[in-house]
Amino acid sequence: MSGGGRITRTRVGPESGGLLSSDPDRSPLEECDLLLKTLGRAGDSQRNRAHFVNVAIAAGTAAIPVLLLLSTRYLDFYLGKLAPALLATLTTTAAILLQLLKPHERWRLLRHEQGALEVERLRYVHKLSPYNGSDRDDRLLERVAATAQAAVEQWAALQPTSSDAAHLLQATGGSKRDPG
Repeated sequence: MSGGGRITRTRVGPESGGLLSSDPDRSPLEECDLLLKTLGRAGDSQRNRAHFVNVAIAAGTAAIPVLLLLSTRYLDFYLGKLAPALLATLTTTAAILLQLLKPHERWRLLRHEQGALEVERLRYVHKLSPYNGSDRDDRLLERVAATAQAAVEQWAALQPTSSDAAHLLQATGGSKRDPG
């Protein structure tokens, strides 16, 4: 608890289990801005994760034939067998994680919710409908809460399950059954 008996929780984004840190002393616009900032930060994190894994897969895959070619002149075992095998394993693992964790979909979800809330903010600031009445603060708070709820629900739908992981492993040959 902080001063005045008020409980304040700070939660960064969907990865940490929440989007909002509730504080009754903040104005509806401050709550909206805080959620926009949180969605933006979480979206940046997912974008960076997606880009990093994509680049790692592309670079690792492209390096394999180069290593095989170099192995004809230098370090036959290391460049021709060990390094390509390790790169193939790492790129396959990265591709599986990309499919399982879905950073591209998470990034799209966060940016969509952020964009929708930015429109609501614009409507509120300029007193456009439905924010042109005396209940405009309540309407904005409802929209902020609805946006946070939608993001959390859609985020939960993107969480990997053990059956998703098992299916991916079977599809990539990680768990082959003996037909005998």
